[in-house]
Amino acid sequence: MTTQLDKRLYKTSVARHFGRAATTYNDYAGFQLRVVDELAELLPSAFLQEPSSLDRSTSSVFVDLGAGTGSSSKALRKKYGSQPHLLSLDISVDMLKQLKFDGVNTNVCCADFEQLPIKSSSIDLFFSSLAIQWCLSLDTLLSEVNRALVPDGEFVFSTLLNGSMFELEQAWNQVDRRSHVNHYLSEAQILEKIKTNNFEVVCCESKIITMTFPSVKSALYSLKKIGASLVVEGQKEFMSKSKWKQFVGAYEEYKTHQGIPLSYQVMFSRIRKK
Repeated sequence: MTTQLDKRLYKTSVARHFGRAATTYNDYAGFQLRVVDELAELLPSAFLQEPSSLDRSTSSVFVDLGAGTGSSSKALRKKYGSQPHLLSLDISVDMLKQLKFDGVNTNVCCADFEQLPIKSSSIDLFFSSLAIQWCLSLDTLLSEVNRALVPDGEFVFSTLLNGSMFELEQAWNQVDRRSHVNHYLSEAQILEKIKTNNFEVVCCESKIITMTFPSVKSALYSLKKIGASLVVEGQKEFMSKSKWKQFVGAYEEYKTHQGIPLSYQVMFSRIRKK
C-alpha cells in the first residue's frame, strides 16, 4: 500500500482508528469473522498430535499478527488447544485491552508489524487475518516474518486485493475524483513479493465475498465501527448534505433484493519459509 503520509503519522493514525473502535468491533465484524473462519481451514495439521520434521512439541510458538479483539487468536486455540505458546500482536493497545477483557488465553504485545520485537528463528507459525494490508511495505513485513520464523516455519494469512469495495469507490467517483477507498495490491504482485522474500507457496486462493446491508449508512458503519475507515491517500473535507445525498443515490444503484452490497476481493494464502 502506498501513502504520502509520514510513516510515523500513518502508523499512529492506524492505531488510533482501530483503538477508537475496540469496544464496537465485535458487534460489526461479520465479514472479518467469516474470513477468520475460512482462513483457519488452511492452518497446517503438523502442529497437532502428528509426527513432523520440525520439533512441534509443547514449545511451539505461534504469533497472531494483527490480533485485534482476539477472533483469530481464538481460532488458533480452537484448532490447536492450549498447548502452543501464543502471542497476540497488534498495533493498537486498546484492541489488545479488549482482547484481554474478553478472556482470550494468550500473551499480548503492542508493536509495529514491520519492526517485530521477536528473536530470529523463534516462531513456528504466523497467522494473520485482514491485517497486513495496513502495512506500508509488504516486502518489509515479509522479510521480518521470514527472519522470525524457524526453518520451514509457516505464515498463514488473508488480505484484501485490488478491486475491494468497488461499489463504494464507484459511487464516490460519481460525486468527486478524490480517493475514498484504499488501494490494494493485486494477487500477482503479492505472489511476486512472497517469492522474492524467500517463501514458497503451499496453497493460495482468492475469492469475492459480498456482504449486504439494509442501507448505505449501515454499510459504511461496518467499516467505521471496526476501525477500518481510514483512507490512506485521502484528505478530510466537509461533507455537505447535497454531496452525501448524491453519494447515497449513486451507491443505491447497486442495491439488490438482498440489500446494499459491499464486496471484498480476499486472498487466502499459506506460505512456508525456504
